[in-house]
Amino acid sequence: DRNGRVFMSSARTRESTLGDIHLHLTTEDNESYKNAILFRSYLINHPVEKQQYVNLKHRILEMVGQNRAEYTKMKKAFIEKIVKLAKESP
Repeated sequence: DRNGRVFMSSARTRESTLGDIHLHLTTEDNESYKNAILFRSYLINHPVEKQQYVNLKHRILEMVGQNRAEYTKMKKAFIEKIVKLAKESP
């Protein structure tokens, strides 16, 4: 059990030559789903933070290349900050 989530990736398969595909499946009552929606909605409504996230992702990619685990780890603090802000927003 991955906290009520199923994750699938095309990484390291022949089909991934045009870019990896990552698919997360969960139910609507799952905390991961709720946080993902909060994160997405906050960035839609806050263009400055959205651009910060885009810039962060590019910087991290330059630093870690194809190391997916490190890439995910380095985005975590920003994502958690945005989710917290979203939960505190009216």
